[in-house]
Amino acid sequence: MTTFSPSDSTCSRARCNIVVKVILIRSFLAVLFIILGISGCKGKHTSIKIGEPPPQFTLPDTKGQKISLPDSVKGNVVVIRFWADWCTYCAKEMPAIEVVYQKYKDKGLIILAVNVGQPKEVAEAFTTALKISYPVLLDTYSVAAKRYGVVGLPTMFVIDRNGILREKILGEADREIFEKIVVQLL
Repeated sequence: MTTFSPSDSTCSRARCNIVVKVILIRSFLAVLFIILGISGCKGKHTSIKIGEPPPQFTLPDTKGQKISLPDSVKGNVVVIRFWADWCTYCAKEMPAIEVVYQKYKDKGLIILAVNVGQPKEVAEAFTTALKISYPVLLDTYSVAAKRYGVVGLPTMFVIDRNGILREKILGEADREIFEKIVVQLL
């Protein structure tokens, strides 16, 4: 019978491989649960289409004000961006969106950053650290995310001044692409 001592390199490699596999499995399960939480196993999912009005929602922002779509934003170009603090792309993209927001907010651009499934304190800490000035809405139970059919983060929807959905972007969009889409609608 062969025994391994802690100093044996084969034993160390085997343990490392097991640890790596456990970490990968746990990470996979965490991502899977988050996706299931966003998409939900129950409840109605809508399939929103380009060229149609998007679903309505009312959500609180981090300051306690309720914002309703479309009522609170009529006549503006609106970007709805679903995000969470664990999303690597979100951390990169939100400051780039801030630059575009500052440039065009006086021309009718409204950005609504909808935090999905996280407490207010988490959303505030994240956006404060990134120096985000556009409104941050709290979708604590993923109700709006489900209505919009969000299955991954970040997901962005761009609505024209007439309240019609013009773009949907799943995943990262760099500043140039984002700005080009916005400018076409302003």
